[in-house]
Amino acid sequence: MSTWMMRRVSDYWDQPSGSSFEQGAIHRLSRLVVELPPVERPEALKDVERSVARHCQALDDHSLTLAAFTLADDLYRGATVLTYWDEYLKDYLDAVCSPFWAALRERGYSLQYGIDNAYQNSPTGMAGPLEWFPVWFGAAQVAYVCPQQAAVFLMESDGIDRALYHDRMEEYIREGREMARTAVTELHAERRNVVWLDTDATPGFLDEVTASFERPGVIGLVRTQPPTSGQDCALVLPPGPYPEGARIAGPSPSSRPGEHSVSENIDDTAPREDRRAPPSSRSPVPAPNVLAGVGIGLANPTWAATFLVSLAWPLLFCVYVGAFERERRDATVAHLAAKGNGNPVRTFYLVEAFTALATALPLAVVAHLIRSFVL
Repeated sequence: MSTWMMRRVSDYWDQPSGSSFEQGAIHRLSRLVVELPPVERPEALKDVERSVARHCQALDDHSLTLAAFTLADDLYRGATVLTYWDEYLKDYLDAVCSPFWAALRERGYSLQYGIDNAYQNSPTGMAGPLEWFPVWFGAAQVAYVCPQQAAVFLMESDGIDRALYHDRMEEYIREGREMARTAVTELHAERRNVVWLDTDATPGFLDEVTASFERPGVIGLVRTQPPTSGQDCALVLPPGPYPEGARIAGPSPSSRPGEHSVSENIDDTAPREDRRAPPSSRSPVPAPNVLAGVGIGLANPTWAATFLVSLAWPLLFCVYVGAFERERRDATVAHLAAKGNGNPVRTFYLVEAFTALATALPLAVVAHLIRSFVL
């Protein structure tokens, strides 16, 4: 067995929350490559590629999409604590990510990761988003889009002194956001894996990010808290892969620094994709609540029992939702997280519990009245 065959595919990139870059797998394993004699390094990297590909072949679609989620988020975690950059990191990232994204693409999936994290508008605060993130994600073969980086591209085109970039960001950011939207639209059409970071997001940013979520083939991620906070990002899994006719054959196009961040067509004002409505937190009349209300009213012999069981029903309904309606729950939680509505999981279950009670109790009362007259 290959010495590079790890127990889990995520072992090739694991970056624990709150850890330093040197504690992450990308640093540790890339340094193992460095320690090899120079003539052995190319074969070791090929061995890493083959091992990752074998892991992907062994995963079903659901497990592969979950692995894509961990890879994307761990890449962002690693980028935010990056302490150095060299050719060995670049080569290791390519060896891990190239076979993984190719396998994901062949299955009919792509990943879209929207990040609303604030960074100080200063040379130090923006060093990551403007300088190191494009290099890092480019090596990982993920398209990196950042409107602030687009704004810098515009300032460079206008011959503005580099020392003034941060002072004049506000002047250029509107056009930078338009460029970023155009780039993302093009990347989505190509089924590319995209990280879209806004370091000073406007209120509508996450609505744009989540507009394509829940579509076949799109793995949606949203992060509104820094990765160092220990809070995970919200995940929306697609109902299935892209339709066969919409898939693009072949490996994922390589993403290199400078090739994917902004559109060259600065004056492009084409309308963006139609937004999808936010995922509904519930159907207009949830069938389980209707059936429960009628059943409670007919089954219980006394009014006291009818009311007590009706009051207990919301808890049972929340258990039911958690067990049998996970996709709806995850989609709604992701939307709430994108909106920044407090604790999205708690909000979701409070709404579900209220809906269950508001639906079941009146029906139970009506059903019990009918039972009283009939019996």
